[in-house]
Amino acid sequence: MMLSRSAMLGRGLMIYAKLAMVQVIGTLAWKLWTCFRMRRMLKDVPRSRYTPHWLLGSVKAQRDFAKSRHHWRNEATIGLPVSKTTGILWDPAFISLTIRDPELIKHYLQDKFDVYSKAEPSNGIIEYTFGEWLGRGIFSAPHGVGAADAGDNWLRQRKIASQIFTRANMTATMTDTFVDRVHRMISVIKPGEKVDMQVHFFNYTMDSIMHLFFGVDADSLRGQSNAYGTAFDTAHRSFMKYVMEALFPANLCQLLPFPFGGLNGLAMRWQRYRSQSYKEFRDAIALLDSESARIVAECNNDPNLPDRQDLLARFLRAVKAEGCVPDAQLTTYLRDTVLNFVIAGRDTTACTLAWMFYILGTHPEIQQRVQEEIDEKLPNLKEPDMKAVASTNMPVLHALLYEPLRLSPPVPL
Repeated sequence: MMLSRSAMLGRGLMIYAKLAMVQVIGTLAWKLWTCFRMRRMLKDVPRSRYTPHWLLGSVKAQRDFAKSRHHWRNEATIGLPVSKTTGILWDPAFISLTIRDPELIKHYLQDKFDVYSKAEPSNGIIEYTFGEWLGRGIFSAPHGVGAADAGDNWLRQRKIASQIFTRANMTATMTDTFVDRVHRMISVIKPGEKVDMQVHFFNYTMDSIMHLFFGVDADSLRGQSNAYGTAFDTAHRSFMKYVMEALFPANLCQLLPFPFGGLNGLAMRWQRYRSQSYKEFRDAIALLDSESARIVAECNNDPNLPDRQDLLARFLRAVKAEGCVPDAQLTTYLRDTVLNFVIAGRDTTACTLAWMFYILGTHPEIQQRVQEEIDEKLPNLKEPDMKAVASTNMPVLHALLYEPLRLSPPVPL
């Protein structure tokens, strides 16, 4: 007896529902078992000082203190050489260790660096969205023996970067660029007027990086629009906002069966479609991609490419010399590589300068000592160079620079 189409469809849906239920229960059970094993392994490690939510663990506290999460994490772990935090009940990716002991940090970052690696994009919504932003650059590419490519991509970028970032290559170019942009910043600051120095420092570092990294003369300090810089800032801001709102939905979606489950399944695609912060993020990424393609093409077609000293030109020459990247992947590779160095040097420097001027503004006695040292070492407004501002020549200025790095590090983790 032949079944009707509706009966066959109904039977198919029933089979799918049963298989889906088995998959959901099985996935949840596996995740819970993995969490149990990890918690058992870490039972003797003290927990960071926070009150865990029964379902969300530390995620609720981190969302509550989203605008001061670094201070929250510092207070939760201060005095603990190593401590653990947990997250959503069934997600092993949220069970983590915070390391503060110098010897343990040395173990992770130097002694056994090849043993540990970054998580793959499939690990969670943070890694997935981070990969959309930074691609396969040095900060997102897995390294070490556990990486799918045994860390070849990371090692290649690290090798080329080590040949570029030498004192001889960068000293003169960096000094001239920074001094020139400082003069531009001074020209727009009116004496006696209240200003937001952090805004100026972010413009200052972006203008400097556009010149040093891309060979582009950007001038956002004096009001000139900078599409790349604007897209970078928007991507950064919307990335942080989106991942915080998507943490719990993404964890639920990872339990669902095909084709609804997973970070790229139908459920998460619908969530992203409805998210305004994700739309802003993707629009910014699209602008970054188009601006990067334009800048790379201009660099590649520049007849003065052999003589250019910017980071993009140096990477382009090195990659062509080694023949390690196919032409079809060249633009994406350079986009990812240089963007990762932008995130390493732009915000970190701007935040450090902002905190440094906060110290100067709240400690007039330090400001006076620094001023006296500068007047002595650089009389008559002499232009500074690397030798003049060395720690042996200006110890007070050197101490002032390191104090915000100690008290308010821009990359505390």
